[in-house]
Amino acid sequence: MKQETLMKPTNDLVFKALFGQESSKEYLKSLLEAILDAKISDLTLVDPVLKIQDLDDKSSILDIKVLTSEREQIDLEIQITNQKHYSNRSLYYWARMYGGQLENGQQYRQLKKAICINLVDFVHFQGQADFHNSFLIRERNKGFTLTDHLEMHFIELPKFGYNKEKVLETGNALFHWLFSCVMQTDLAKRM
Repeated sequence: MKQETLMKPTNDLVFKALFGQESSKEYLKSLLEAILDAKISDLTLVDPVLKIQDLDDKSSILDIKVLTSEREQIDLEIQITNQKHYSNRSLYYWARMYGGQLENGQQYRQLKKAICINLVDFVHFQGQADFHNSFLIRERNKGFTLTDHLEMHFIELPKFGYNKEKVLETGNALFHWLFSCVMQTDLAKRM
């Protein structure tokens, strides 16, 4: 008898099928709004291959790349394998995405915000209880923001999994999205 396999939403292909298709743009928009806690009027899925400047550049392919109606770029990554230097990889993707905006002759004022969102199925920040950590560039001593053009989010699914009760206590859309993702993954692990 053939055993049914439950496809986990944390699987790269399943994740891209759920959120990276033109037909699923509304789901993607809803997920991004929940993560960023901001309204997005419209978005466009764009080629996830980052441009290389010369043949020696490392090629990079994002999981899902989005351009908002405000011309902000968003990289949405799903990662199940714990990599020691994953933060550096995310920063590299951000730098390539941000640096690839301008063509010859364009002005720096034309640069728009670039956001990297990392959904990770492992504990990335040891000793930190929060499952959602958001980073900006801030002055070290006084804490004021240099620019809002760099924004990085790390959502650690295992940490959320320990707090499933919070979903019932709140109407927060992010909790509901992550609850669905974590529950499907937990169910698949038990099979």
